[in-house]
Amino acid sequence: MTIFLQKNIGLNLLFCFTHYSLIAGLNNKMWCAMLTRIGLFIFEQFLRVGCLHMVIANGPAHSLKGDLAGPDVTIHLQNYRLFWRILVKPDLAIGEAYMDGSLTIANDDLEQFMALLMANNSHWQKHWLARMGLFAGTYLAFWNFFNLPGRAKRNVAHHYDLKDSLFDQFLDPRRQYSCGYFHSASDTLADAQITKLARLGAKL
Repeated sequence: MTIFLQKNIGLNLLFCFTHYSLIAGLNNKMWCAMLTRIGLFIFEQFLRVGCLHMVIANGPAHSLKGDLAGPDVTIHLQNYRLFWRILVKPDLAIGEAYMDGSLTIANDDLEQFMALLMANNSHWQKHWLARMGLFAGTYLAFWNFFNLPGRAKRNVAHHYDLKDSLFDQFLDPRRQYSCGYFHSASDTLADAQITKLARLGAKL
């Protein structure tokens, strides 16, 4: 839904301190006000075409206007946490929030909302904040996926240290992960795995 935003508005490095601070002190009015101003500044940089009216929680509407005429859209965000989720990870946050109802669009005009996003895409891609976000996102992604031994151990445990009853549902008694070879629709999974091993052995 917002693939073009994924590469550009994900200013992970810029927002990492605010993200964790938000979790720790979300109810602090002064802190929320400061974070909101920063976030609205980012949205203003994105918007060149059209107008976006944004209502966060039960607060007042924030009207962001571009220099050029275009779609005029009003959205309501259920809480401030969603506001920052959209800034940090819009590719998931916007779609998920729309589906679960925590982001609503006036008159349910999804088409106009998408038109507003697309109309500002090329402008945002050239903006220095977008380029900084792309660099920061790439840098943090590298460290996030750097597979140190401790992390590798946790990943393996998360995927494989599970009850046998789970694996019984989709694996044969030998716990083979690769596909079996079915001669006919009446073959069981165990039969197919034995046939596969026989065929592999015959090729050696």
